[in-house]
Amino acid sequence: MSLLLASFVSAIIDWIAVLLQIRWLEYLFKPLTMILLILWFFKILPPEKPIIASFVLAGLVLSLFGDIFLMLPGNWFLAGLIAFLVGHVAYIIGFNSGGIQVRMSSLIIAVLISSFAVPIYLQLRGGLKTSGRERLILPVTLYVIVISIMFWSASTVLFREDWITLAGVLLTIGAGFFFFSDAILGWNRFVKTIERGNLIVIVTYHSAQYLISFGVLYRLGLLPNGLFG
Repeated sequence: MSLLLASFVSAIIDWIAVLLQIRWLEYLFKPLTMILLILWFFKILPPEKPIIASFVLAGLVLSLFGDIFLMLPGNWFLAGLIAFLVGHVAYIIGFNSGGIQVRMSSLIIAVLISSFAVPIYLQLRGGLKTSGRERLILPVTLYVIVISIMFWSASTVLFREDWITLAGVLLTIGAGFFFFSDAILGWNRFVKTIERGNLIVIVTYHSAQYLISFGVLYRLGLLPNGLFG
């Protein structure tokens, strides 16, 4: 069984564990899913690793640490938030490794992302104030800004000549899933409980990481035929 296929199987088991609220199973398969994806991604890369691949690999590893922090009993939310925030910074650097190109299309994308990021942030901020967790307002504010920039950075590759269209589509959808996953997580935690919210978060989160990985590898011409090569 290839590492990627094993990661897929691990992810499905984790989704079932979240759905059925089997915590010990989730503790095992949530990090295992990312570990297997990271090993698969690393194995495919050449010895001379491209800049974008190196930073995306760093983002995947930091996401793994974020997963672990958010699973730990006790108050590890801030540590998990910081791990994911730094991971998004790594993604941003990687996605823009070919240079930032400010065009009308990228400005329109920025406005579109802001149009739903700002209302979500205001709701999260209100929820933090209502629940007496004002100390989290600053890190949550920074996180919303950084993940919005990450989503924007991924979306702008759709209009770059050095990116294959399919690679750009995979990356953009992946980044969008990541934004959506974290929005649901924050809403579920700070605003209002969403039915099956935890399941939605984990499914979109894993989908995001796979699609980002696929998009970058396809851009570099490294994605194996059939994926399981």
